[in-house]
Order: sequence, then structure tokens, then C-alpha cells
Amino acid sequence: MPALPRFPHAVSFRILLALVVAAGMVISESEKAFAVHAVFPGLIVDIDADTNGGAFTLLDDIDFTDEPGVDLAATNTFALTAPAGLEFNPAAAGDAAAGFFYGATDIDLGGGAGAAVAPVYSVGNTVATWTVTAAGVGVAGLISITGMELRPLAGKTVIVGDGTANVTIAGNVTAFDTPNAHPIHHVPGALANFLVERQGGGGIGPRPVQQHAQ
Repeated sequence: MPALPRFPHAVSFRILLALVVAAGMVISESEKAFAVHAVFPGLIVDIDADTNGGAFTLLDDIDFTDEPGVDLAATNTFALTAPAGLEFNPAAAGDAAAGFFYGATDIDLGGGAGAAVAPVYSVGNTVATWTVTAAGVGVAGLISITGMELRPLAGKTVIVGDGTANVTIAGNVTAFDTPNAHPIHHVPGALANFLVERQGGGGIGPRPVQQHAQ
């Protein structure tokens, strides 16, 4: 299936799917068993290391395509995993996933067909998992994950590598064209103090950083 734009509403998504079907771009039954789900990552966000253990940063929407009744059948799961050193907000107001289909029935993630459902958090709030209650019925669909929030773990202020990382996506018997669901840019925290040492060794303790007018 070709790349699809974001669909903030189920109605616009259904209209686009209708056009795709009309154009004859539908995966055949024989191909569905080997379908790869296209992931549409959220836009990159900056997360300040100074927010460790404090404020959360809202992520952009994360979408991926779905095939009816094959990979995301009942009891199957999909999950987001936070980058090392960060955690999701289990109390986020809008953290949810919903499935929309061009066809008879939307996917059910436990709240009814097409209803937005919050994830189950685990592993110290670093993994967010959804479980399919009933597969969608129709030609093709989209899962949209919204309202996810991240922050550095308390005490974690070290920027790893080049300062970029990804929220990743995975699921049982579900293949994604990329595991990278949302890029994150770690912004280094401001220097709060530094250690003063005498020549020859022997520290005399941390000293606060003082700002001076230019």
C-alpha cells in the first residue's frame, strides 16, 4: 500500500481508503499473510534532560496500516517502547490507540469497535501495550496512537550517542516496515554546579554556576 497521509478523523480516512480501493490498490488475499504494516512516525520532538523525573513532553501522533483479521486478530498485541532512560506517562489524559477500517467493522482494542483505548503500561512505564479484542472487518485500515507522553527518568541526564533516539513499535505476528515509530532529540540539561579541586587532588565540593550580565 502506498504511503498515506495522517488522518485526524475516521471520516477522512474512510474517504481516502475508498479512493485507494477504487484505484485497485488493494492487497490480495494471498498477499495478506505476508503483509508488512507501514509505519507513519510522529514528528521529532525535543526532550530536555532537565525534566528528568518532572514534566512530560507530548509526542506527535503515530500511525500504522492494518490488514483485517490476519496480523491484528483477536488476542494479538502491539506495543511502543520508550528509548533507554525515558519513561511514558501512565496518567496522560489522552494516551490511546484506535483502529479505523474501510469496510463493515472497525478494529476493537477493548473499548468497542473503533473506540480509543489507553494502553497497559509495564516495565517501569517504559512499554505501552494494546491487545486486540476483535479484528476489523473490511479491506484495509489504520491504527492511530495519540496523546503519548515521555520524560527522562529521575536522575537520567546523560545524552547517549548523538542525542537522538526512537520510540519503537513491535507486536506478536505483526511485521512493521520500520521499528522506529517516533524520533526523540535529547536536549542536554543546563549545568547546575561544578566540582572544584585543589592541585594535587582533594575536592572542596561542588560550586553553583553563576550567571553574569553581559
